[in-house]
Amino acid sequence: MTDHVPGQVAPGDIPSEEFRASWRSGQGFGVAAMLIFIVGGLLITAVAVGGGAGVAIGTFALFTAWPTWLLGRPLWSGKPVLRLGPEGISGLAFKAGPVPWNEVADVREETVQGNTLLIVRRIMPPGVESKKSWLGVRKDEVRVGLAPINAKLHQQVIAAAYSQFSARGGAQAAEAMQVQVAEQQAHAEFDQRLATLTPRAWAMPLMMGLCAAVWIANVVSGMSPTAPNAEQLYRWGANSASGVQAGEWWRLLTAMFLHGGILHLGLNMYALLEAGLMLTRLFGNRGFLVIYLGAGLVGNALSMHFAGQAGVSVGASGAVFGVAGALLAAVVRLRGKFPMGRSRQMLMSLGIFIFYSLAYGMKEGIDNAAHTGGLLAGFAGGWLLVTKLDETASMVRRLASLAAVAVLSVAATVALAIYTPPAKRDMARYFADLKHWNVLQTELAKAMAALRTDSTQNKAGQLDEPAMLRRLETVHTPELRHLAAEFATLKLPQDEYVGRYAAAQLRFTTAMAGLMETELQRQKTPTLELTKKSGTLSADVAAASAAIEALNAEQKARKD
Repeated sequence: MTDHVPGQVAPGDIPSEEFRASWRSGQGFGVAAMLIFIVGGLLITAVAVGGGAGVAIGTFALFTAWPTWLLGRPLWSGKPVLRLGPEGISGLAFKAGPVPWNEVADVREETVQGNTLLIVRRIMPPGVESKKSWLGVRKDEVRVGLAPINAKLHQQVIAAAYSQFSARGGAQAAEAMQVQVAEQQAHAEFDQRLATLTPRAWAMPLMMGLCAAVWIANVVSGMSPTAPNAEQLYRWGANSASGVQAGEWWRLLTAMFLHGGILHLGLNMYALLEAGLMLTRLFGNRGFLVIYLGAGLVGNALSMHFAGQAGVSVGASGAVFGVAGALLAAVVRLRGKFPMGRSRQMLMSLGIFIFYSLAYGMKEGIDNAAHTGGLLAGFAGGWLLVTKLDETASMVRRLASLAAVAVLSVAATVALAIYTPPAKRDMARYFADLKHWNVLQTELAKAMAALRTDSTQNKAGQLDEPAMLRRLETVHTPELRHLAAEFATLKLPQDEYVGRYAAAQLRFTTAMAGLMETELQRQKTPTLELTKKSGTLSADVAAASAAIEALNAEQKARKD
């Protein structure tokens, strides 16, 4: 009879198993979506040859082709993602071929950022050291991502790997299973210990509740739930360099409770949830608040040097990155106090979150300065604060570390704010000018409608020439001259559509008022000089009208 671990299946009784990539998996859906985008982008390019938008989409689609090919390799390679058989364990991740079961030291499941991995650790040859990377990944490990496999089969894959290893792995399998049971118990005891040290984690729910309450108040006040405009956010306390430099320092705090819509809020709160709870367990509620608020303040102060120079910024992202940074510092400091595998899992999860979040933050409209400032401030705070795991620390020492981190956070915030360069744009003036411009838009439309009505009546004989001239002199010319003077007061940026539009309207109203004044003078004393001036002003009116039409077409194309 063949000897095997009691309660397990004998090697000869267990069949080989293969698990292949599926289009129904998360990775399969992702690759399918990318293929649709690539084909659609190329079709748009083919239809819109010569159009800037179409060419841009097509170019981006081509750049997407290579990563799509790499992600899709498991789907069209025809090879199993994982094979379990008498020859050993193999698959796409095993570049050197199957690993015989007698060379497998351990098989275990790991979850990183919601992605399930099967970790296969090999037995190292005598005298060869098993080194780790800075993230804690062992050099003797093969990490098999299960993303290409249908998610419904993930637990079946893990169970099959455990079963095959138990049946074919011999003594090292039994030993590995005993170690895993011990580790699971250590993890449970560690979590219970943390929960005992901080039994009521109220600080994180408080911050999340405040963010949600502010968003609800925004919506009730009339703001869009999905895409509030910048002027509304500024009125509610969004961050900007010009506002803080005008003495409104409170914006550095209020901005972290405002969000640019429900999606922005949801993503930040989701990112905060898991890391925030662990941070609260490690540092307590007061420690969480000091790190969260301190990192948010520092992040917003650094934002004044970048996004806040000519815009507004909102969101809890800086504070959330601070929580991630503090947790990262705590894991690095306390790796010896965490159960085996926990610190590695946390380091990998935090590393992936930070890397991809900062990489995504390179997109226009995302305030990476606040992210970076919050991350650095949080890391410093996490390094300096006394943790709950240090049960020998006195209350005085704990309070002193809290006070030190709070003071340093405020000092860094003040220093960054004081040494911020003068704002490139006065946002209060900018929003006031935008509001004034919208009023002028309406007034100009009314003035031109009245002028067209009088002109139509004059041509139809309903308004005689003397009456028409009086209307030009007493109504239309003064109104357009007034509008030109008002447009001239606007200081809207010329690198934005609204600034170019207002400039074209200023040119139009100035030329139109000048043309009418010149025509009135010509009616009284016709001269060659006035005739030339009239021709020049007519050309200016036509050029300004053409510029306005071009801007209207640009806006229409942008909406389409």
